[in-house]
Amino acid sequence: MPITTVASLRTHLQWALELEHSTIPPYLCALYSIPDGMVPYYARIMVANRGPAPASFTGGSPWWLHVAGDTLVPASAAPPRFAKCRGLRVPEPLAAGRTVKGCLLFFVPRGTAVESVDFQPGDVTTAVRWTP
Repeated sequence: MPITTVASLRTHLQWALELEHSTIPPYLCALYSIPDGMVPYYARIMVANRGPAPASFTGGSPWWLHVAGDTLVPASAAPPRFAKCRGLRVPEPLAAGRTVKGCLLFFVPRGTAVESVDFQPGDVTTAVRWTP
């Protein structure tokens, strides 16, 4: 059916909108569900810059979950309104004297031992580890 009038344009736009809305629920379900065989692990974090200058983490997120087998698991994005784990948002750069709090969400294979939460702003030699 070709678009030849304003009314037919409105009809096509309505169909496109309905199609788009019909695809949103499956995407949200996949985005906000726990992957099969995985267990969520939450870490509440407070970051404070006590230095005289702004702090910057140019290499991306410096937070990792260290699990058995010397494996590092990156943090996953938590849904914005997920009450159990409000995401950690560290401004770039973090101003001197500023403190931010939040939560990191990790997905760990079921039965895998968690060894530590690591803050690793550089290579492995600069890591600071907290054990559960």
